[in-house]
Amino acid sequence: MIHTETDNYSLLWLENAMTLPVGYPDQHYYLDVRTNNLFALVNMEENDCMVYVDRFYRELDVSAANELAERVATADHKISQVFEIPRVTVDEKISLQLEFIAKLPQGSHISNLSEYVKQQPNDSSFVLDFVLTEDHKSALIAKYWEEYKLDTISRYINQFIKYPNSNHRLAVA
Repeated sequence: MIHTETDNYSLLWLENAMTLPVGYPDQHYYLDVRTNNLFALVNMEENDCMVYVDRFYRELDVSAANELAERVATADHKISQVFEIPRVTVDEKISLQLEFIAKLPQGSHISNLSEYVKQQPNDSSFVLDFVLTEDHKSALIAKYWEEYKLDTISRYINQFIKYPNSNHRLAVA
């Protein structure tokens, strides 16, 4: 799927939101379906307080922040139309990366990638993001990985918005 530069930025923002370790308390990412805007509640370390920011990490004005805080506090998503972006687990990160590797043509390089992926740490990244950028022989694979990852995130978020109260997890295609 071809994404515009704006789409790519939004998908990368969603990737960041989804890949933070589960239970990480200092950042919460949301999608406002009513306005189709992404925003976050983040800890501003210099002030040691939580503030609402837009997808470019600019602090929202007081009235916009208060309105979002009220909507976030509303448990019924049909009324608030605000959804917290779900985070993926380490196992889901591993599964997504292994599914991608399985789609690649076989070669000696592939088994090494699988071994790296199985060592996925509980951090805010995918192992393949680092492994493929460090190895200049993997430049073409890195391009396909980025497309695959962003397409998967896009499908997942669209599915999540349709069925926000379901307990589905990241599904790979």
